[in-house]
Amino acid sequence: MIANNEVLHVNPENGKVSTRIELDFEATDFSQSPCFRFLAVAGDGAVLMNTISGRPIAKMERCHAVAYLDDGLIATGGDKILIYDVRKMSPLYTFEALNPIRSISLTKKHTVFASSHNCVTVFDSTFSQRQDISVFGQIAGVAVGDRMHVFIDDKYACVAEYEWDT
Repeated sequence: MIANNEVLHVNPENGKVSTRIELDFEATDFSQSPCFRFLAVAGDGAVLMNTISGRPIAKMERCHAVAYLDDGLIATGGDKILIYDVRKMSPLYTFEALNPIRSISLTKKHTVFASSHNCVTVFDSTFSQRQDISVFGQIAGVAVGDRMHVFIDDKYACVAEYEWDT
């Protein structure tokens, strides 16, 4: 999938666009549901969409990053961190972000939010425990590995690896 002011689904076998969904805002991130029926799109007009019809299902607060969690939750990051239940589309949890969130990565046990300026926030799966990791410099993104490692990509040629105690 490719997203900007439209969402394009490109067939990897032939390189042709199979689905085109027009947006009335510029997308900064998107995440598809595990069942492939829904698409959460981040941007000035953040929205949850039906991927088949291309119609919006619900609007979300403006955000820069979005991730679909396996259990029917959507995590968004902007000036705030919001966790939505897709059945109601009202925020279950709201947390203040130290800096605007630009990247989200998740596992079954943790959800990780990276701001563009020197902070990574880690929540457990219940969102009851939070840890903030300070990093020197700007952060390009964050990824969580299979073995409970967090990789933080500093856009100035540095990758830091952290391991969780389990």
